[in-house]
Amino acid sequence: VQPRGRSRAACCCCSCGRQQKMCNVRVTRCDSSAPSAVVMLFGWLGATHSQLKEYSMLYHDGGACTVRATASMLDTMRTPRLLATGLAMLRAAAALLASLPPCTPLVVHVFSGGGALVWEALRDASFAVGDGCFDGSASDAALLRLLRRRVRAEIFDSAPCRPLFGAAAVTARPACARWLLLQLLLVLELLCLALLSPFSSRRRHFETHWRRGAVAAGCASLYIYSRADRACRAAELESLL
Repeated sequence: VQPRGRSRAACCCCSCGRQQKMCNVRVTRCDSSAPSAVVMLFGWLGATHSQLKEYSMLYHDGGACTVRATASMLDTMRTPRLLATGLAMLRAAAALLASLPPCTPLVVHVFSGGGALVWEALRDASFAVGDGCFDGSASDAALLRLLRRRVRAEIFDSAPCRPLFGAAAVTARPACARWLLLQLLLVLELLCLALLSPFSSRRRHFETHWRRGAVAAGCASLYIYSRADRACRAAELESLL
């Protein structure tokens, strides 16, 4: 149902071939032939397309096109799967940009730790292309070069944050269930840290983000956070900023 007074957005769905279930991407086009931006929305862990669509429509009302997707819990434990999700989004964004004026900026909006992990995988790959050590396909390398040329802003919404599991637990009800879930997820996280080196490297990448800086020269970064957020700690974020 379209809210009263809001124009209808053109939506479509695309996927990355054999990995359709993993990289399901939704695109929302705006009515204008010269949109204000193309925005990539990286969903938080567990975010549904309907939840992300609410943010997509906010951008649509502001005259922007959007591309949105969310990585699964299993995806966050393997960098290749994170990168596949990010490249599927970037492929959809590139298709939009190809049909728009060359001055149309690309904006990245990252939600929480789940979205930050996908974006960080893309950033790593783009840096690897710049350093000449990217081992992917030529078409993927071309996409990553396009990313560095066109991205103008990064928006970190409750991100980046250390915990990967905490956000799933803080919303559980009642309080006793929340406490039990937190303990279970703590044990799970410790096991992952001990057994899965790709997962451990994702945790360490929290610090790497601050050393490498923005993905491209002239790219602005905006951090949105709250002291009431128990997944992204405000004090820690402020000290790093």
